[in-house]
Amino acid sequence: MKGSRELILLLAIAIMLLAALINNYHFLVFSNVICFGISIFLIFRLIANGQATRFFLFSSLSCGAWITGGFLQSAWNLLGQSRLDFIGLFRASSIVIDVSLYALASAYLFLFIFFTALLSRLSFVRHAERQFDRHVIVRLRSVSLKLWTTLLFLSSLSLFMIAFLGLFSIRGLGEEYLSDQGILPWWYVLIVFFIGLLPLLVSQVAAKLRSFFSFPCFTLFFGFIVGLYYNSLTGRFALLSFILLIPFCWVAIQSPLLRFNSRQLTFLSIIAVTILALLPFVNFFFAFINVIRSNRGLYTDPFVLIASFVDFVASPSTVTTAIERSAENLTARPLILWPLAATIGMTINGGHSGYLYFDELINSALNSLPRFIYPFKSTLLLQEQLLYHHFPFASVDTADSPYLYSFASFGIVGSFIYPLVICLIYSLFLNFIVFTSMLSFWLPTSIASSSALISLSIVSYGELPTTGLLRRFIVPGSVAFATLLFAFLKSSSSRLSRARPVDSF
Repeated sequence: MKGSRELILLLAIAIMLLAALINNYHFLVFSNVICFGISIFLIFRLIANGQATRFFLFSSLSCGAWITGGFLQSAWNLLGQSRLDFIGLFRASSIVIDVSLYALASAYLFLFIFFTALLSRLSFVRHAERQFDRHVIVRLRSVSLKLWTTLLFLSSLSLFMIAFLGLFSIRGLGEEYLSDQGILPWWYVLIVFFIGLLPLLVSQVAAKLRSFFSFPCFTLFFGFIVGLYYNSLTGRFALLSFILLIPFCWVAIQSPLLRFNSRQLTFLSIIAVTILALLPFVNFFFAFINVIRSNRGLYTDPFVLIASFVDFVASPSTVTTAIERSAENLTARPLILWPLAATIGMTINGGHSGYLYFDELINSALNSLPRFIYPFKSTLLLQEQLLYHHFPFASVDTADSPYLYSFASFGIVGSFIYPLVICLIYSLFLNFIVFTSMLSFWLPTSIASSSALISLSIVSYGELPTTGLLRRFIVPGSVAFATLLFAFLKSSSSRLSRARPVDSF
């Protein structure tokens, strides 16, 4: 039924508004259970209908799933405590964030997703997605196992060597590369791109694998381990995203028919039971990840990481302490709507100094220019600095996600303005990639753009900042531009050769 998705999302908004009115924590938990189910149902329906490549819509639905799922993770730990103190979880905020305010933030998020769903139906968006599927995704299905294996092996080997060179550390860069201006060395963006490329390459080697005793199978295992290593350094969210991205890459590119019969349902049930059985080990491993994240740059050597894990396992007291700290961290950290709730609270109480009106995007664009073009970079307010200048509810690190800045920039109407801007940029990007993919040297452009868009679908903007999302498209955009330039130079060279006069005798 056309429009049913929007009606279901309106139901989610109404439930969250009711939770804000009732102002009861247990009812808010119940509301998140329903909204998490709504997000998962809508995601599954997209996949079952063969529309996994509707990346713009998929990313917003994933955002809903991540944030409601994170709330339920927090509730699982909080309700197990002897004293229920929801307000006490937001000590970093100078604004009191109660159940009602957090529920309003959840309602705003689903309003953001609602407008995304509406805009995703626009004809020019659907046309761009169909063209991308036809000229990029379909062609990737025909790539041979040999080529996928070669690309995965070279990428994994490069990342394996990078780990020993110390060019990557927890949460990004080594301390010596950090600066107040947020300047990044050129190779960091490239490293992040290759890490994000692994799920796609792993999934395609797995999709075409025919023998377990072969070089492709070894490469598959090698690439998976390298991906686990890098994403474990980054954190639990990155690791879980990596695991989810592999099957989603397979679904998005191979586009299998998902019509579940009794045999397939039995297989899925076995997988579900296995996952539940492994939850204690997952909890144990996540506790270790929480420990290593606090030591920036120490574990860039894989052998140091392995030795630390062995020491961790061998010390029961360390394990117990780490699990307790991890549980405490998972009670507060998944509640990532608290900055949005705080900005809404300051708007209601009149405690802010005006909206941003796209200043965060303008300042980020100016900061990316070379200094000889814009020498005043030191005067710019970026990300959190800019947010707290207008909404001084805290002074700590927070995820500057699009839905947060949509409200900080325009208030409630930002729930439409920001999706519209993202929608336009998304469509332009798809059209540009489709155009360049029809030229020679199309494969790098297709792989790079598909990896970035698929990653956006799962990673979403649930916890990833706007700048982090944009950074994922620097390499695909550069590769596409290089392809276009190569085709232009090749065409110019051919025209010059045909126009050159022939010597007469």
